[in-house]
Amino acid sequence: MPLPVSEAIRLTAEQSQFASTRPERVGVYLKLDVCVVGWFRQGGPGYQARINAVLRRFVDGVIDPHHPPSTVEQAQMLFERFYARCFWHMRRDLIVTERDVPAIVQGLRTHGGRSGFLAAEELCR
Repeated sequence: MPLPVSEAIRLTAEQSQFASTRPERVGVYLKLDVCVVGWFRQGGPGYQARINAVLRRFVDGVIDPHHPPSTVEQAQMLFERFYARCFWHMRRDLIVTERDVPAIVQGLRTHGGRSGFLAAEELCR
């Protein structure tokens, strides 16, 4: 499961800013919420590098072939996959938490058909 943003920032701040190998980077134009950018800017210069570091930690935690997805991560994937069929009444940008898992299971069992039912059973293991 990915680290909370506050934990990722703390860990990033502890790392040396002058790493010996720096990965190739690409410039992008990205629109972020004003409050998000303001929060990172409060830390002073280097806020873009801190945003990159938080995103890097998130990606490393989510896309790890040796790390099987947790129940919450599986529920998030199933929520996105079955959204139109089972969860249309919920916010589309919902970030699934542990307390949402029973609702995801119930929605899959009730409205997901055979594939949703089987996915819910896999989620409950």
